[in-house]
Amino acid sequence: MVLIKKLNGKTYDLDDADIRTVDLVISSPNMRHNYEHIDGSLGMIDFGSDIESRNINATFRARASQIPVFSLLRDEIFEIFSSEEPFYLIEKRLPGKQWLVKVDSEFSLQQKLIYSTFEIEFIAIRGISESVLTTQQLQLKKISAFDNSWAWGMGLETVDDTELIYTHNAESTATFKVFNAGNVDVHPFEAMLNIAIKNVVGSTARFKLKNITTDSKITINKPVTNTDVWRYEGANVTRNKLAALKDTAKDFIFLKPGWNTFQIYDCKSATIEFDFKFIYR
Repeated sequence: MVLIKKLNGKTYDLDDADIRTVDLVISSPNMRHNYEHIDGSLGMIDFGSDIESRNINATFRARASQIPVFSLLRDEIFEIFSSEEPFYLIEKRLPGKQWLVKVDSEFSLQQKLIYSTFEIEFIAIRGISESVLTTQQLQLKKISAFDNSWAWGMGLETVDDTELIYTHNAESTATFKVFNAGNVDVHPFEAMLNIAIKNVVGSTARFKLKNITTDSKITINKPVTNTDVWRYEGANVTRNKLAALKDTAKDFIFLKPGWNTFQIYDCKSATIEFDFKFIYR
């Protein structure tokens, strides 16, 4: 019922390793609310809430092929779960989502013949799950009944596959839309959000891309040529692979859940590519 995926891409199917998942309990979102009290006012002022890390508790039952090799299975389990760096936990019932976790405390395996039932406490570091694939991969692969990269409950069932476009040949005279299937904002300082700007025509002084839905934008304070490739990757900005943040207004776009409406300015047309992961509470 559980897959473990390391940051280098190596994946362990626990069922194949004779490690059965007895139970997997994912706690509710852990919200930290920010308030301030002002003397003479009613109640408190709400300054919003933050998502904190959350707990995932799992119970496993391991089975060795025979008693003498139980120690080998134990050491394999330690290799899978005991890691200095975080790794992804994927629930096979929802194979399109993954949690970035670490083991939060030590655990031990009590041997009973060839079996051992043990518990592991994970901490979901970011407090959220994310889609396994990115939007560019979604656009390339499409949604298929034979592909478990996507599943019901991920927000994609509300739109038609043909609308899931993340590379747009945009014109300044019309808007275009990008769909965020998650239920959390995607901000480049907190999550993967890569935007590429290519094939710009008609830029003579500057270039601007605006998310009308969130009133956020990116502004390039110089002409963009047809051969330029600008990339916004998180907080990093490059032009033709060279650092170029100094040539921008140092503003950044973020996405709300659902449809986000965009428009380009100070040019005639451009190709805009969005590559990000959907985020879920």
